[in-house]
Amino acid sequence: SDKLVSTIPGWFTYSQTGTVPWKGWTLSSNNFARITAFGSGQSDVITWMVAPQIDLSTAAEPYISFESCNGYDNGATLKLYVSTDYTGSSSPWTSTWTELSFIRPPLTGSGYSPFVSSGKVDLSTYNGSTIYLAWVYSGGVPSQTTTWEVDNVLVAEE
Repeated sequence: SDKLVSTIPGWFTYSQTGTVPWKGWTLSSNNFARITAFGSGQSDVITWMVAPQIDLSTAAEPYISFESCNGYDNGATLKLYVSTDYTGSSSPWTSTWTELSFIRPPLTGSGYSPFVSSGKVDLSTYNGSTIYLAWVYSGGVPSQTTTWEVDNVLVAEE
């Protein structure tokens, strides 16, 4: 299956440069989000995947965890960001975003890495706020066409 992640209620894919979207993918009955600049013919691809708004107004020790995987790595990057001033518009890059560190899978030059847990990424800095989280892919052809995949996104309390 090959559907835009924006078919999932509350999730969105927005292209900052280029037109390569995040897509939902199914492999061996596992569903996950996937993006790659490979085969796009586009030299500059920056695409956002934005999760539904998260209310931390009553949170104590919130975190996000997810799994990521990469394939055929040649330099395209995946970063995770958080915003307190994003309004849900179709141009998230005009808001203020802070990068969050997470455990990354091994970069794999041929084939695909295993899915690796991000660990518990602490969100307690944002207690009392309403936030958005976004994964941002940056790549392009011919030289940065790594495939990145994201799965099992969970926002929870410690």
